[in-house]
Amino acid sequence: MRLIFQDRKYATAPPYLPYFLSNRNASSFPKKFATRDLFAEAVWNKDHIDLGLDFDQEGTTNYVRLQSEIDFLADSTKIKILPSRLNILEESWQINTQNYTLVKGNEWQIHNLKLFHNNESVLVNGAISKDSSEALVLSLSGLNLQILNSISPSALGGIIDGFVEVKGLYNDFALQNNLTIKNLEVDKFLVGDVTGTTLWDHETSQFLIDFYIDRQSMRTLNLSGSYNPSNKKSPLFINATLEETHLKIIEPFLKGIFSKIEGTLTGKYQITGKFAQPLIEGEGKIVNGQIMIDYLKTLYTFDGTLAMTPTKIIFNDFTLYDPFKNKGVLDGYLTHRNYARFRINLDASFTNLQLLNTTSKDNSLFYGQAYGSGNLNMLGPLNNMKISATARTSKNTRIFIPISGSESVEKSEFINFVHFSDTIQIADKKESLAKNNEPSGIILDLNLDITPDAYTEIIFDIKAGDIIRGYGYGDIKLQIDTKGEFNMFGLYEFEQGYYNFTLYDIINKEFSITKGSRISWYGDPYGGVLDLHASYRQMASLGPILPDQSEETQTSSQVRRKYPVEVLLELDGPMLSPQIAFDIDAKNLPDNITADNGNSVQLNFAFKAFKAKLDEQELKRQVFSLIILRRFSPPDAFSTSGSISNSVSELLSNQLSYWLTQVDQNLEIDLDIGAMDQEAFNTFQLRLSYSFLNGRLRVTRDGTFGNQTNQSDVANMIGDWTIDYMLTPDGKFKVKMYSRSNFNQLTNTLGTQASVTTGVSLLHTQSFNNVKDLLRITRDRRRKQLNLTPDTQMQDDETE
Repeated sequence: MRLIFQDRKYATAPPYLPYFLSNRNASSFPKKFATRDLFAEAVWNKDHIDLGLDFDQEGTTNYVRLQSEIDFLADSTKIKILPSRLNILEESWQINTQNYTLVKGNEWQIHNLKLFHNNESVLVNGAISKDSSEALVLSLSGLNLQILNSISPSALGGIIDGFVEVKGLYNDFALQNNLTIKNLEVDKFLVGDVTGTTLWDHETSQFLIDFYIDRQSMRTLNLSGSYNPSNKKSPLFINATLEETHLKIIEPFLKGIFSKIEGTLTGKYQITGKFAQPLIEGEGKIVNGQIMIDYLKTLYTFDGTLAMTPTKIIFNDFTLYDPFKNKGVLDGYLTHRNYARFRINLDASFTNLQLLNTTSKDNSLFYGQAYGSGNLNMLGPLNNMKISATARTSKNTRIFIPISGSESVEKSEFINFVHFSDTIQIADKKESLAKNNEPSGIILDLNLDITPDAYTEIIFDIKAGDIIRGYGYGDIKLQIDTKGEFNMFGLYEFEQGYYNFTLYDIINKEFSITKGSRISWYGDPYGGVLDLHASYRQMASLGPILPDQSEETQTSSQVRRKYPVEVLLELDGPMLSPQIAFDIDAKNLPDNITADNGNSVQLNFAFKAFKAKLDEQELKRQVFSLIILRRFSPPDAFSTSGSISNSVSELLSNQLSYWLTQVDQNLEIDLDIGAMDQEAFNTFQLRLSYSFLNGRLRVTRDGTFGNQTNQSDVANMIGDWTIDYMLTPDGKFKVKMYSRSNFNQLTNTLGTQASVTTGVSLLHTQSFNNVKDLLRITRDRRRKQLNLTPDTQMQDDETE
């Protein structure tokens, strides 16, 4: 800071001219109002002072370039603001040059002190005087509330007009005002037209207050009462009447925990206490309420009674509904200290209610859609509350739990996950929380009774497709802290499931999980213990493993015939590094078959003898052969000649089918490239299905694109086709139209055009355990049509 005080002498001025200068780079104002380049200058010439003040607000475009003059008159001091430049709250303002202020002792006379910007203006006129008939008036005209958005946490909108009049500041104080805000908006929500008047009552020595809000021609809020400054303990006494007042206006106070708040409140409340610490009591009815729990992404509608005491906001008889009209009941309260430091204590019971509705972008620990029946409690400070629930899963539940790996994908259905030990991820999360001003944490303590109604996926590697999924039973306890802790306890037993077995991005086969397989957790979700048994079914010929490898036997049609063979997979041990064991099984093989040369082949005995001779290395080779090459290989030979191309074709077919199916959820595409050779196009198989009308109409194309005998190119491209339409939503009645080509060896040999069969059929499907049940269903339908009375129905039952 630099201060200068000196005398200067000018040729046209009196002999002495005092001069004062102050210059400072930054002020010591509070940080929010910190200034820089503060510059003040005063030039004093006898009874006249020229005063200049310049400064900029730190971190904004606001600045002041103020010029003024002070004249010392015989009985008073005159202050005048000269043309100046002001940029306040991101707007450029001007000062009316016709202004002046006279100061005489304790008396102030202010004339036409006006600050304006386009059609917006703030005007001060009047006097501060011991004469109680003199008034000081502040007038606002066309002032746009958007000017406050640069310093307000919420986006404001609306136009302020009105005045505030003050008298008797030294004695016999009086005040009155009339202010209106036209079309007040908070975060683009229309609050309405706000009108407020305050009048000082000399007889009772208190302010009379009348404040109301009109929204779309309806008075939604009316405040009327008084303010008695002599009552130091509780100067306020105001009655509040709410009529369909929108709840949206409270959303900024609950930001980070709840959002999408809607609904109206109708009721009466009484406000006492002080302006800084109001005490509110009363109750009102909420209608068409709506709220979203941000962490769970669950949106609920609700109705209920909202009561208030000086320290509590009470929720009585609240009925919740999820987007599918499933119901829950809620009671509880929020405590607070002067509407800060909120604590919550809510209890809810629910049936088939949506409890979770997240994607991988919302939660890196687990995500999905969960429905359940049970109880829930929300307890603690809003910025660190605990959500406890005991629930049984219901239909349509789909939960995805990623275990390891991080993958960037475009679809939100898959997880982007990094282990908690990844310090970079932790740093990113902390930075994100700081930027978004989110709560410090939410703790979830969930006790889940999982039923086969719930579909679960445990994702090891989404890129490779290494996923365990299925339905089953479980008693799982989840302890989740949004600060980073995630513990998991319990047992999950499969009723039905599948495991995508992957190996080096080459093998990708779907194994069926055997009923009774299980996964156990003892705390660490990554430390789960697997006890999984699964199988992969493949049709294969047993010819390569027979003892008789003569050409006559191997070329026999009975030997070349394919039988169902299962590759058995066992995963045992820690989830991230289990022990993997394989086996091969072939059930219900015939004991003897006859080759074309008349020799008898003991097929079942040969397979058992083959398995008895397998060592671990040879077993793995045969498993690889069955999974990749879709055939057995001769023992100790493992020749891949002429078969590798088939495995590459199968892998290519699988990948093409998978990626094409991702284009549209209604589209199903199956490709089968028989061999990677010059005849690939002739053997190329395409099956394409597309569903319309929410799945009720299905069109399917099947067949090859090869050069079929005497068949037109158009017909060849169209192939075989089928159209299925469900006449009823449950699919019990269905109509089917089709066209397919009939090929046989004789017509191909003679060069005759292949015949085409086209037809239509009507199908009805009815489930029943025995014939008697089917007859009863038919009889009940007939009774319903004839509108038989209960007595008649009882007689029929007795007759039966």
